[in-house]
Amino acid sequence: MATTTVTNTEVFEPTMLDASELGPTIVFAPHPDDESLGCGGLIALLARESVRVNVVIMTDGIGSHRNSEQFPPDRLRSIRKQEAIESLGTLGVSPDSVVFLDLPDEYLPDSSTSGFDDAVDAVHWGLRQQCKPETLVVPWRRDGHCDHEATWQIVSAAADRIKYRGRWLEYPVWLDDLGGPDHYPRNDEMRPIQLDISEVRDLKCKAIQCHRSQVTDLISDDPGGFRMTPGMLARFESDRERYLEPIIGR
Repeated sequence: MATTTVTNTEVFEPTMLDASELGPTIVFAPHPDDESLGCGGLIALLARESVRVNVVIMTDGIGSHRNSEQFPPDRLRSIRKQEAIESLGTLGVSPDSVVFLDLPDEYLPDSSTSGFDDAVDAVHWGLRQQCKPETLVVPWRRDGHCDHEATWQIVSAAADRIKYRGRWLEYPVWLDDLGGPDHYPRNDEMRPIQLDISEVRDLKCKAIQCHRSQVTDLISDDPGGFRMTPGMLARFESDRERYLEPIIGR
């Protein structure tokens, strides 16, 4: 069994995750594509086992190409939603199980900024509409990207409101690229978990490719726009997905 680094100084043996034990699950993605990059295998396995899985996408995703004239904000917002619906359909999730909150990309409010309570209200309302999810899956709390960390704060505050006591899993996306020493989990804080997604790896890779605005030259008139490089993509094409689970509380 492979090991995974969970602090900058120590290496721990990860626990293997059995997706079938998670029960009804909600995955929170900061942007359209994070759900496929970080949790595509988990989503596909849950859908294959007919376990209810809902996906909440927090932001509108328009921050990836703010200088494109061919793809102004309204058009880009629509395209990114379409890509997410197609991607999740590939993984086995129907459009009526996907919620877009359309909060501002790159400006998702955190606990220190205005708009945070409104964002918590939106997630809180969504959680109350669900049939008692048994697992919440959120970005790693110190993932190195402002929207990812704000998503954790928003969902955590909303979960506190409903006194959520189910399972809580966190997934890193940008930790290895943007995180410094202080971003990695402490060994008394989180336990590393791995999920074998070899059976659905091809589905995950196909789902990621549905996000054409992020992985191809579809938007070619914004030289400073975001595009995932082959090296970035390779990290998400493994037979394993990695998660972190709080040792005590959140």
